[in-house]
Amino acid sequence: MKIFAKIRHLQLILSTAFYVSLYIIIASINKKYVVKTRKWVSGRILRANGITLKIEGEPVDHNARIFIANHQNMFDIMILELLIPMDVCWVAKRELFKIPFYGRAVKLPKMIPLDRANKLGLKMLLRTVKDRVSKNRPVVIFPEGTRSKEDKFKTFKSGGEFIANQLQLIVQPVVISNTKKLLRTQKGEFYPNEITVHVMKSFKASSATEHWIANQQELMQKTYDNISR
Repeated sequence: MKIFAKIRHLQLILSTAFYVSLYIIIASINKKYVVKTRKWVSGRILRANGITLKIEGEPVDHNARIFIANHQNMFDIMILELLIPMDVCWVAKRELFKIPFYGRAVKLPKMIPLDRANKLGLKMLLRTVKDRVSKNRPVVIFPEGTRSKEDKFKTFKSGGEFIANQLQLIVQPVVISNTKKLLRTQKGEFYPNEITVHVMKSFKASSATEHWIANQQELMQKTYDNISR
């Protein structure tokens, strides 16, 4: 019934606000707890709201330095935080860093702001990614550039491909199924469910594989279609 979906949506808002606030407080007091607290909070929010995960495919490659994934919902971030055991670094729109409360949450772990309006943005991104990778922090990128509301992926942008090729990084694609069905924001409804996460085979990017991003989009789309049936 929709009334229960609305109650669950309110619970989601309150529990997310509580756990993110807790993360900000703990991480601000002692920065050495930033990573553990971030992953713990991600798990608590999912469990508190009845979201379970089914992980399939390849094991996470601990040598991978760029993870690419499709993006439909805020839950994708929490899911990937739990999936990837390393201290991941997210590439996010610069505007997100300016949002009160949420901005503090992404600034604390030194995530990477992306300024799409700046013509030098890609060069700055390359320099920043190189710095994070040198500190053993894999980077996570949503190559669609924004959330997709449909089952058909938006065209993958080439920024991640350029970065991976220039730095010759190991890339691992991850496909997340149907998180868009969990949350109906405009209606204020939330429907908990099991989410399937398919980890694909990693590969090393180089100039010899210049146009791999389009091929990966096709492979990831096929995988998504199969696990979303």
